[in-house]
Amino acid sequence: MNPQQFKQLRTLYELVCDLPSHEQALRLREASNDEDLISHVLMMTGRDSLGQTNIAGPISTMFSDAVAPELDVGATLGNWRLTKLIGRGGMGGVFLAERNDGHFTQLAALKILRGIPTANAAALIAQERQVLAGLEHPNIARLLDGGATPGGRPYLVMEYVDGATLDESSLCTKSLPALLQICLTICDAVAFAHRRLVVHCDLKPANILLNREGQVKLLDFGIARLIDTDNNNPNEKRVNAKAFTPRYASPEQKAGYAITTATDIYSLGEIIRELLVAHFSKHQRKWFSVFNAALLPAELNAIVQCAMAHDVADRYVTVEAMAADIRRYLAGEAVRAHPQTVAYLGVTFIRRRWPWLVAASIVSVLLSVSAWRVLLERDSALSAQTEARQERAQAISARDVAVAARTEADAARVTAALERDRATVSARDATLARQLAEVKQRLALLAEARATSARDDATSAAASAKKVNQFLVSIFDGVNPARTGGNRDASAREVVALAEKKLGDLKDVSARDRADVFLALAAVHNSLGANADLQRYYVRAAAALAEIGDAAIAERATILFNLTIARSLALEGDALTPAREAVAITERKFGQASTQFVRALMGLAVAYKFHVMPTEERATRDRLKNIIESLPPSIEANNLYTNYWHALGSDAYTQSNYIEAESIYRRLVARLAANTDPENVDTTTYFTAQLGLARSLSALSRYEDAEVIFLKLYNACIKKNGEASQQCLNINAAFSRSLTVQRKFAEAIILNATRLNIVAKQEGKSSLIYVAALGDSGNTLRRAGGENLQKAEVMLSEAFAIAKRVEKNSTYSQNFQGTLLLSFLNAQNRYEEGLVVALELLEIHQRFAKNDLVTDGVARAQMQVAQSYQQLNQHAKANALLNNIAPSIDKFSPITRLQFYDALLIRLAHEGALLETQLSAGKRGLSAAVTAYGENSPTAKRYRTTLDRLEGELKLMR
Repeated sequence: MNPQQFKQLRTLYELVCDLPSHEQALRLREASNDEDLISHVLMMTGRDSLGQTNIAGPISTMFSDAVAPELDVGATLGNWRLTKLIGRGGMGGVFLAERNDGHFTQLAALKILRGIPTANAAALIAQERQVLAGLEHPNIARLLDGGATPGGRPYLVMEYVDGATLDESSLCTKSLPALLQICLTICDAVAFAHRRLVVHCDLKPANILLNREGQVKLLDFGIARLIDTDNNNPNEKRVNAKAFTPRYASPEQKAGYAITTATDIYSLGEIIRELLVAHFSKHQRKWFSVFNAALLPAELNAIVQCAMAHDVADRYVTVEAMAADIRRYLAGEAVRAHPQTVAYLGVTFIRRRWPWLVAASIVSVLLSVSAWRVLLERDSALSAQTEARQERAQAISARDVAVAARTEADAARVTAALERDRATVSARDATLARQLAEVKQRLALLAEARATSARDDATSAAASAKKVNQFLVSIFDGVNPARTGGNRDASAREVVALAEKKLGDLKDVSARDRADVFLALAAVHNSLGANADLQRYYVRAAAALAEIGDAAIAERATILFNLTIARSLALEGDALTPAREAVAITERKFGQASTQFVRALMGLAVAYKFHVMPTEERATRDRLKNIIESLPPSIEANNLYTNYWHALGSDAYTQSNYIEAESIYRRLVARLAANTDPENVDTTTYFTAQLGLARSLSALSRYEDAEVIFLKLYNACIKKNGEASQQCLNINAAFSRSLTVQRKFAEAIILNATRLNIVAKQEGKSSLIYVAALGDSGNTLRRAGGENLQKAEVMLSEAFAIAKRVEKNSTYSQNFQGTLLLSFLNAQNRYEEGLVVALELLEIHQRFAKNDLVTDGVARAQMQVAQSYQQLNQHAKANALLNNIAPSIDKFSPITRLQFYDALLIRLAHEGALLETQLSAGKRGLSAAVTAYGENSPTAKRYRTTLDRLEGELKLMR
């Protein structure tokens, strides 16, 4: 046996020495076509049924010595002590090691490479180890240390990753976008290594881990290069045939040709194919074969096939090119690997541009309907005009007859003077005939006038429709990039601004058409968070409908209800007047046992709450409950019942009475679930009730129960309404906030990023909806800490700035975003900057407070300023603010009371107050915490710990 054959024999032996006997022959035939060498290896392992030759014993002994573990658990290599054998494979043994140099505690994975060490091998391993040490990437397990064992075998110390391998993780349960994002993360890590001229050579699911935070980590990067270091030519570096997994190896790798980045691309294609097949098998409930990727969607199948092309020239040139195709698929763009047919490009274009195509279709339908109405009314006017002409002709004919009769009577009177009686009778007949003719003439004139009026009405309606059409066309022309010279799509704000400028064009438009235009503008302003503009258009729409009269009462009552709610939410204006008017007109038109009256009564209850009239509010709600429960079953009645209880639950949640809110929402969910009639179940109301229950459970720290509801609800909403619907965005926001509180930052960051991207595209970056999404993203990054803090500060500062610029009619968004920024600054010990923000929030609340009263919001803002003063050791200023709040603290919400007692305990401890005084304040703080969050909440437990400490100190003193 020549040296080359011996080397091949050793390679094949090391490839299968650790495999079960039933897998050895298959693996050997995948790696080599030489049956003599395969027989020798099988004899060396002692498992060939043909027996052993004389050479088998010595060679087997030599190889056993070469691959046997030199060290065991408890041994020390350099700064590392081996604590546990965690794996053994074709490349060597892997131990869990801990640093034992006494400087700090650290765990690592220590891998002792197989093979017979040589001087050339040691030199090349040192070179390659230096290259691998430079692979600093968050998704690549880092090389921490390295060296050689006392026996000369090289070892590597790698970053220890506590997690599951890709084939052990339940990735098939994730959504397709989430799964593809993980694939992109893997591609980015491999591309990073390729740019530094490092090829993995053995990519497979077992070398890719997902740690407990869900982060991807690639193992053994480039280690395959270190195995093959005993070539005759020290300047030649190639991957040994043993250092790959056949299932994921490229054709050229199996054939022993030179290894390039295309080898890793092939392996990536196989990995991604298995993930996708497993995903579609799980979600579509179909039988899939792991090797039947043709059942994948055409675009994904094209990406996989391009990555796994047998010919290297047909594969993706780089991993970046492959990742770019995956991103195109996620964005709905044309995938380069897919045949670029006209039909395929057309489908992808429609998929990306469907909102504008739908808008154009809607405009076309509106124009067609308007033209049809004009033609219909014109035909009606022409018909009335023809009828009037016929009646006029009949009247003229009657008049001619009357004239002839009168002439005849006069002649008879002159020629028949002697026949006076007969003449008198004839004259009398003539008079009657003349009177009849005059009546017919008047009827003819009235018919002609009626026809003229109908024609004028038709002309007016046609003119009104034409003006509305011109109004719509002028708006779309005004934002058409081809006409304005722009190269981007117009935002919703630009379209609305142009529409408002052109409202003067609607002077002569009918009341019905004007009301429709005003309602459309109100809806847009509502989505943009522009409350003042929303109210203005509600008022104008209600006035237009009042011109129509009783025919539009139901619609007008709905608008007055919406105006009431808008003014109540904005905490400004007169909400009682529109609410009372809606109640009056619906009671007169529909009666008290009608859904229209019940909805108007709901608005009146909200108005009473806004104007702080608790007696009237309570009486109205009791009246509402009695009427709702007596309504006959219907979809509308069911929705009103749901809205009534949802309003009660929302009030309880807003006032921090989370236990009561949870009870109300659980009752509402049970009632909706028990309704077995699909015609009487509205999924929107069911989603809203479920969301209220999940938020209440999360506020009570029952996170597992809340998360089950959040996940089920979010998936159901996406399936029914799409990820970009407002309902799904609301669920996304509540879910991400709950995950942030639980410190599940990776999942929360993904949800926040999804919502932020959708809102930025739909609403623009000058809307309060975008502000809320931006603030949530910044708050999650703040709580995640570390390298996220700089990005968090940028987001929180930007959200506060936009809220101050956009929200001009209430304090809600400004206060919420400012408080998030204040929390960030205090957490960074930047108390002076925090004081500036706290003073600005106090100024905002005082500006919106009525009659200079200390409202709940003002009190909370004063306590934020007081806490900032305390952190800056300016206790005199802090005490002055707390003394101002103390007399009226019991009338405020539980959350405000809780913040007060937090600040008061700090003050009392600083002043060295009597333990009895501190104990009394602590008990009142515990009462507020229990009311807000429940008996077993973390806040209540914190107060109990403080009370136990104070009581213990008091006992010692006594």
